[in-house]
Amino acid sequence: MSLDKIDFLHHKDNPKYFGANQYKAFAEKLLKHVKHTKDFVIITDWKDIRENSLIITYAHKHLHDELANLPQQNTLEFYRRIFVINWSNTLPETPRGYQNKAFAGHLISLSYQIIMDERKALIQYADFFGDSAALNNLKAGAKNTKQQWGVQTIREAGLYEAVHCAVNVLKVLSMYLDEYMEKYDWLKKLDPCATNHARTQQSAIDILDEHSLEVGKSSSFALKILGLASYVLAKGGVSNLSDDDDDEILMHHTPEEIALCIAQYHEDLWSHIPLEEKLYLDQEASLVKLMAYAYNINKNLTLSEYPEYIAKMKERIKTPEDLKEIKRDYPKIYSFMAQKAYKLGRVLEKDLLGG
Repeated sequence: MSLDKIDFLHHKDNPKYFGANQYKAFAEKLLKHVKHTKDFVIITDWKDIRENSLIITYAHKHLHDELANLPQQNTLEFYRRIFVINWSNTLPETPRGYQNKAFAGHLISLSYQIIMDERKALIQYADFFGDSAALNNLKAGAKNTKQQWGVQTIREAGLYEAVHCAVNVLKVLSMYLDEYMEKYDWLKKLDPCATNHARTQQSAIDILDEHSLEVGKSSSFALKILGLASYVLAKGGVSNLSDDDDDEILMHHTPEEIALCIAQYHEDLWSHIPLEEKLYLDQEASLVKLMAYAYNINKNLTLSEYPEYIAKMKERIKTPEDLKEIKRDYPKIYSFMAQKAYKLGRVLEKDLLGG
């Protein structure tokens, strides 16, 4: 059964920067856009939560403890009903702040302020995070709205994606919430923190092998990389990319995709300004370049070349935290690296960390 009502939970620690009753003002703004306007109530206690409702609540410093102390129930299904308003950076601004709770998503604090101030949203900034399995309508609509909004894959484990808006944030958020509520009966079984509904993405993000970026293989992931290269070339090369072009690339492509584009199409994209330096600051640009190198050398890496390659990687990967970052932000390239090391009779993680 889909969710058919909305419970807007107001907490005593909710923000008062916009007045003591600002939660009512926000609820009224949201109510203008969501479908379930006839069954939308404001409550003040978790015990008043109704069955089969989407729960919208403000983040506060005791939120995780409060949830942990609720009566025992199917926690996954319950957390899947909760959308959080992160009104003042109370939680980290990305889903890593969920502490493995499979929330329906959250509204970013800056976007909350934009909504309350009735200011125009800027598309280069993310406005909210949503579950990738409930973003189909927004993704389809983004192609036909002349950049009124966009959906961007994020650089961390878990199938959440960032939504950027150039129009009324609540209008776009409501489209997401409506789709999420309709799909809840399926979504409640799936944990995006565990990436266990990646099936629809697996065909588009194939595990890399020596040929997976060859367009002749008809890999949609390969075609996405080609699309990025074609976009840059259509603009006249890296040197001719405007700031708006940079924002467009960064909104629609992860650092890993950019690294793979550089690896595959470096000669075509050659410019006195490398693509990674055009898009990123020094350290991030160096990492993108290093991962492009790692992909290319691993295509034909031999055992005799392996020590020099590992030494170069260890200049950047010095701690377990560094390795964790690589696995998180460049999972497909890392998988390819690990496969190649295994074929050479080596254990990549052990060689990188010296264990």
